[in-house]
Amino acid sequence: MWLETSKDSGPFFSRTGSSYPSTSTRSDPIGPDRAFALEAQQGNGEITGAGSGNVTNEFVNFVINWTNETRGAYNGAFDEQGFIHGSTFDVRHPGSFTGWHSSKAF
Repeated sequence: MWLETSKDSGPFFSRTGSSYPSTSTRSDPIGPDRAFALEAQQGNGEITGAGSGNVTNEFVNFVINWTNETRGAYNGAFDEQGFIHGSTFDVRHPGSFTGWHSSKAF
């Protein structure tokens, strides 16, 4: 299983109310321990990041260290159609949170 999209195929996930949807640009294959690494960018690519996470049949969670000195924690659940819906917050400022959803089914 891969969590892979490109700028050409559209954003992997969008933050609710954000004018800069985030786009996953690369993900390593998910290993037997269900862990993965990823690289990401926001909007036009001015802010980039790298992180890691894990996935189960029902949930996904990952953390991205962004170049704007934020550290986003993303937690989500798969719906019946395979889309992910969840919440995210800045690890350094936990009171700052919003919802997010995948734009593609997995």
